[in-house]
Amino acid sequence: MEHNPLDVKQPSPSSLNEVLPIQKTRGLTIIKREQIKEIVEGPLVGACEVFWDKNIKTYESSANKQDTQRGFCYIRIDFDSLSEENKEIAKQYGEPYNDVGVQVLELGIPVVGSESVKDISNKAMEIANTFHKQKASWVTGTTLKGQLDYYEERMGKKYPEEVAKEKERLSQSGAWEEECKRLGKYFDQETQTAWASEEYYQKFKGSDNINP
Repeated sequence: MEHNPLDVKQPSPSSLNEVLPIQKTRGLTIIKREQIKEIVEGPLVGACEVFWDKNIKTYESSANKQDTQRGFCYIRIDFDSLSEENKEIAKQYGEPYNDVGVQVLELGIPVVGSESVKDISNKAMEIANTFHKQKASWVTGTTLKGQLDYYEERMGKKYPEEVAKEKERLSQSGAWEEECKRLGKYFDQETQTAWASEEYYQKFKGSDNINP
């Protein structure tokens, strides 16, 4: 039986010069931990997982062969989502700046000579480990009232009849829950609230046990 050469697992790159860029939209919201490996380049996966576990919202990152010419890799985090304690830690690495309406702070990782993937990973992990676990204040759910208010605000004046029909539809018993599940949302029956994923909901719920 012949083997498809594409089925053969390629060895992981050992040098930063071998890491290809992952072309993903900047600011893409991560709603599950498993997404990190899909949208973050290998050398920074470990650090971004640490940030996820600490409820720190990452915004963008780069660690590929192009960064060897630039002289640094980076992880950018959402500054406004940080606790006051973590804001002070973040300022040790730079100052926040506005990027398309988001206050971002860049955590730079110097690239000196021919860096290995392990070198960059270790440097990034050292930075991530200086931060503290915080409340996931940036994680929010959506209630039926919130969704209906959103429709009214965004489309009520232009499409009043359509919005009225949608309000009536979603206000029927069980309709809100069915709509959330249809859209792939996680629905918490106790609070009647929709969340981007169950992990998002667990982050929010678990934040009750974290000091501000």
